[in-house]
Amino acid sequence: SLVYLKQSLSVAAYEGVRVSVSPIGYAATVETAANRILTARRVSSPRITISPADFASQPAETWVTVHVAAPASENSIVFRLFFDTITVDGQATMMKEF
Repeated sequence: SLVYLKQSLSVAAYEGVRVSVSPIGYAATVETAANRILTARRVSSPRITISPADFASQPAETWVTVHVAAPASENSIVFRLFFDTITVDGQATMMKEF
């Protein structure tokens, strides 16, 4: 369902941003954390965007946002029939502490 897809994308964004604000926060670790959720929930063709792109070099107290999107049509047979142009997304924002 669209609700499950939206929840999956939001949880993946949360897990990604949680890693981004930690001392081990780099683009690769953020994507790994988000992809772990997306793979477990079988989300197809996700796109992960981190803002700011150079967040690892930003000072403490910088806001970091992880945005995860996926086409509805590639995540359900029903969506292909009725929602072929819709992209569902989720995002989370946290302040960098380190």
